[in-house]
Amino acid sequence: MRCSYLKAVLRQDVAYFDLQVTSTSDIITSVSGDSIVIQDVLSEKAIIIAHRLSTIQNADLIAVVGGGKIIEMGSHDELIQNDTGAYASTFRLQQQMDKEKVEESTEKTVTPRIILSTTDTENVGPNLIGPTIFSNHDDDVGEGKKVAAPSVRRLMALSVPEWKHAVLGCLNAMVFGAVQPVYAFTMGSTILLYFHADHEEIATRTRIYSFAFLGLFVVSLLANIGQHYCFGYMGEYLTKRVRETVLAKILTFEVGWFDLDQNSSASICSRLAKDANVVRSLVGDRMALLVQTFSAVITAYTMGLVISWRLSIVMIAVQPIIIACFYTRRVLLKSMSNKSVKAQQQSSNIASEAVSNLRTVTAFSSQDRILKMLEEAQQGPSQENIRQSCFAGIGLGCSQGLASCIWALNFWYGGKLISCGYISIKTFLESFMVLVSTGRIIADAGSMTTDLARGADVVGDIFGIIDRRTKIEPDDPNGYMLERLIGQIELHDVHFAYPARPNVAIFENFSMKIEAGKSTALVGQSGSGKSTIIGLIERFYDPLKGMVTIDGMNIKLYNLKSLRKHIALVSQEPTLFGGTIRENIAYGRCERVDESEIIEAAQAANAHDFIASLKEGYETWCGEKGVQLSGGQKQRIAIARAILKNPKVLLLDEATSALDGQSEKVVQDTLMRLMIGRTSVVVAHRLSTIHNCDVIGVLEKGKVVEIGTHSSLLAKGPCGAYYSLVSLQTRHAATPNNTNCTKASSIHSIN
Repeated sequence: MRCSYLKAVLRQDVAYFDLQVTSTSDIITSVSGDSIVIQDVLSEKAIIIAHRLSTIQNADLIAVVGGGKIIEMGSHDELIQNDTGAYASTFRLQQQMDKEKVEESTEKTVTPRIILSTTDTENVGPNLIGPTIFSNHDDDVGEGKKVAAPSVRRLMALSVPEWKHAVLGCLNAMVFGAVQPVYAFTMGSTILLYFHADHEEIATRTRIYSFAFLGLFVVSLLANIGQHYCFGYMGEYLTKRVRETVLAKILTFEVGWFDLDQNSSASICSRLAKDANVVRSLVGDRMALLVQTFSAVITAYTMGLVISWRLSIVMIAVQPIIIACFYTRRVLLKSMSNKSVKAQQQSSNIASEAVSNLRTVTAFSSQDRILKMLEEAQQGPSQENIRQSCFAGIGLGCSQGLASCIWALNFWYGGKLISCGYISIKTFLESFMVLVSTGRIIADAGSMTTDLARGADVVGDIFGIIDRRTKIEPDDPNGYMLERLIGQIELHDVHFAYPARPNVAIFENFSMKIEAGKSTALVGQSGSGKSTIIGLIERFYDPLKGMVTIDGMNIKLYNLKSLRKHIALVSQEPTLFGGTIRENIAYGRCERVDESEIIEAAQAANAHDFIASLKEGYETWCGEKGVQLSGGQKQRIAIARAILKNPKVLLLDEATSALDGQSEKVVQDTLMRLMIGRTSVVVAHRLSTIHNCDVIGVLEKGKVVEIGTHSSLLAKGPCGAYYSLVSLQTRHAATPNNTNCTKASSIHSIN
């Protein structure tokens, strides 16, 4: 958010478009961000979309939107006079919430019941704790290590279920390979036929050779159909098997593996889409070409030695030079094409980013800048292509000239043999055509060595994924199968740093106790470690040192699949899948869910009304990542999904950050009822949402600096960290018209 706002400030535009710029910020950032917005609009025109009315009450014009229409419009003073209006009702609701906080802050002393502790670890038995340091497994894929290329035997073993099709495809490939030298032999005989003096014999032999060509055509057709069908059948099932195996394996990896840049979603999708096809081509198409080449070479050399062994020996001896010439030509042409594509990759990336971020480009009028960047990116590739074309031209000319010299040598030596009476002209043409065509076939097969090398690297990566041992096994058969969870959670002397930032320590000797059946809130600035605690409880990550225990047992000893059935998470950025609303809510339970249960969960999350108002109701398509829904709607569906799961442990990471005031009040009441009798961990920036929690812990730089109830923490006065946060937020929310916004207009949305 701060980086996006900085871009707008640097531009000094006439209008800012601020879309809930502080809805998910921490307290200090939110207050300072609001102040910056207010200061900026003193000299600029602004359109602000907000749920928190304290940020817009100084605007010149406020428009209240509901149901896709403007239902009220005016200044803050005008709208607040309409007691029955939507704006006045929402404003009074938020004022009441602030008033409750101020009243509670006047309480002097309340004896807190402390249920978070930084020292209570003695009562956990060592037999239940398990090891304290997690041993890292080998991780070759995705961490920069070179993966050894797999053996051919293992590669071929992937297609063992289709071995019949593989054998039949190889037989057809051998037949097709043998047809090619036979075709060349027949062509050599046909050419010499037209120099015959007897026209009747020419007609007779022409008829015979015509039927021979027809027969070769039929054999080639059937052999081609047979080999492509068999290898295609084998390849498709191989692709399906590889994708399923790789995806199933990837889904078992720990979250830290996905944090690495080389394991981004685009990279993983590329592996599933492209790498499997490379394996298919390597095992199917390339194997067919190798079998064809082997069959053609054996047949051609045998025919050449039988027809004229003297000429064949010389031609076979110089065959490597001919092969090298053909190979050079094909490799140079392919290299030019590959380098051209690679050179244009930067241009493609610029175009791709511009299209995917079109709204940002359009909002900042950066079309000319993008075009200039594209032009600069193409200058280097253009010069490189010209340089490569010059070298390729020299190489192609040399290879073609050398091939012509070798052919001249063959013609000269063949003429010598003919003049000496060792062979006839017919024998010479037949041998020459057979062996020359074979050189081209070998060159075609040799030119794919680069594809084979690239395919070997791809196969190595695939087997590296398949062979990789995940650091966090999600369904360990030896893990403890949990049937009933109490919800007692403790963190013992935890040291932690994210895999993507191993040098940045989040926790050092961090300890915390979360009492079963109680609600625990975590507050503090961004980066203090609040969300990290949730990640450790879900075991998305393992601590580098120390341990996390649930019900007195090391979390590493549980079968995670059975443990996570009792835990529900509502994150700050709700994730919806490309399906219907019904399917996304039902995703919270593995077993079959009744329609009434889905509706009941949606009602509890204050989502039923907006779902029912949609044309297709619960069958409405959410789109990829829920793009068809607003942020608040997506959040409510995510909450409904958690409610449907009926968990014993509830983790809320800014669960109401994207809701407007009215929806937040309803959903917050629902969540408070849902948290009764459950172990709840609430991460929040808006302190009004957590003051009813049993315990509140204030985190700062990976440490618990204060702990207690809302009242006991306020009783510490200005010296307390929590008191300072509440005072800062309350003072900012209650400050009336302390700044004159002369050019700002605001839109408040009622969802």
